[in-house]
Amino acid sequence: MAPYVPGPRYPSASGSVAASGTTSVSRPDPYPAVKPDKFVASASTSKHLSRQALKLLSAIEGDRKLAASVMDAAQRGHNQEVLRLLRSTGISVPIVVKVTPAVIQIALRPDTDPNDCCELHVKMRWSQPV
Repeated sequence: MAPYVPGPRYPSASGSVAASGTTSVSRPDPYPAVKPDKFVASASTSKHLSRQALKLLSAIEGDRKLAASVMDAAQRGHNQEVLRLLRSTGISVPIVVKVTPAVIQIALRPDTDPNDCCELHVKMRWSQPV
């Protein structure tokens, strides 16, 4: 195997973060200038959703009765009961749940402007697909 040889280095564009230290990047191409404010806000909100997901997953992991109840309600198609059980873990964000006989998928959404910035999806399996 040949050793890695780095490619050519390209100088920073005059309006780039590396060249100017600013947060807006101007480019001589058809793309608009980069303004990371929304992206940074989405990262912050996603961190909050991640903490909520961890709370939910820790509750399921630590309580076999809860886990069995969620599975049973999901397999029986009792979606409102699945939602009630998952919300009983103390999470504070809206969730959307999809279940199959083998899988539960949970989408955690921000409680403000749920269609705008981000979602966190968790997919867990309890049996092999048929």
